Amino acid sequence: MPAEGASKTSRSVKFVLREVELQKLHSLDIHGQRFSAVIWMEYIIPGGAKDEFLSAEGAVFPVDETGRPTFRPSAAWYMGQIDYRTALDFRTLDAKIMKSGDDLIMAVRHQGIFTEVYELLEYPFDTQGLTIAMNFNCRTSGPLPMQLEVAPDCKLSMTCATACPPAKEWDLQMVLAVRAGEIGLGMRKFPVMFFTAKVRRKSVYAVTTMMAPFGFFSMLAVMQCTVWDVTAINHRAQLSLMLVLTGSAFRVAISSKTPPIGYLTLLDKYVLWCALIIMLVAIQSRLITIFVELEGASAGDTTMDLTPQWFDATCSIVFAGIWVAVHLRFIVYGLCAAHSPDRFLHDKNLRDGTAIILHDDEAHRVLKDEADEEARRLDEMSNFAFSLDAFKKSTTESVEATQVAIKRLSTFDSLPPAAENAGASMAAALG
Repeated sequence: MPAEGASKTSRSVKFVLREVELQKLHSLDIHGQRFSAVIWMEYIIPGGAKDEFLSAEGAVFPVDETGRPTFRPSAAWYMGQIDYRTALDFRTLDAKIMKSGDDLIMAVRHQGIFTEVYELLEYPFDTQGLTIAMNFNCRTSGPLPMQLEVAPDCKLSMTCATACPPAKEWDLQMVLAVRAGEIGLGMRKFPVMFFTAKVRRKSVYAVTTMMAPFGFFSMLAVMQCTVWDVTAINHRAQLSLMLVLTGSAFRVAISSKTPPIGYLTLLDKYVLWCALIIMLVAIQSRLITIFVELEGASAGDTTMDLTPQWFDATCSIVFAGIWVAVHLRFIVYGLCAAHSPDRFLHDKNLRDGTAIILHDDEAHRVLKDEADEEARRLDEMSNFAFSLDAFKKSTTESVEATQVAIKRLSTFDSLPPAAENAGASMAAALG
């Protein structure tokens, strides 16, 4: 009997994605342009259980009485045609076909190493989309046409991925963009399903170890302009050259930690601006030295002539303004990229309006519970600290009242023995 998912007239098979679970996402390699992942998918073939060909046991590609293929393979045969266009290597961990009423359910779990072109224009404030492209080696217009769809109520689970996070450098977002489409040209088009996970870089390390030192180097270069003594001009020029060499050596030292790409990232632009300021200050210092020598300044002079001093002041103000403008620009840009990362997305699968964005509600609930537990623990600690402060305050007040009572007792000329013993005991207890 023909089914909705496969009919004898069209032979078209429909696979509807009903559930997907990203179980692992790790080993993000910027230099190698790759990452590793484990993904589990569950597809439903509507009406497939009523089709005798699709529901046949095993990977069957039947033939008729004359030995010609009927082009009505089983669902297990289709499952064997799964491929990953972006995979360097993958293997099947689990694969099974089940019946559920009139439908067939195909559940597969694959592990692989996938290629990814990382978009690093905003490095180190970048957000990356990691795409897994799963396709069937069955042409959409061939003798075995098929189509892929995403169920409107498709479910997503990423709780297992939190147990094996990408790395301490990345923050995994609990969303997954899923898009069904086609790849290929002309008559060789194949159905494909794109799964794109979103990770956000934690920029603290790069800012503190790469950007901040260059900012301080350039600031030190600008601060040299405060030296007005003629006798220190040569030392100032030497210090400027030392900063140039220090910046160059530091750039070489951090080059192994930056991605090798053919365009400038945000970090590269910042470093180039800082290096430009340092070199301009070095040129300024050398020109001041030449001006002083041309003016015939002696070693005993302690002030500059008007022309070198005016030139130095003008350059100092201009370079200081450039330094402030550059840092304000990059600080604002970094804050915008950190707090509104979606504004700087470059991954086409995340920006594609046709993609369905799935949210892992369970993972959000787990993270919310963890945040609530941490807040409750901090609240308990604050309550304990408040109680401890209250106890110290009440104890201090009691000690003060006791000391006042002892002083009052000492004003009496004679006391009963019991009172004298009590006063002596209280005085000894208070030291």
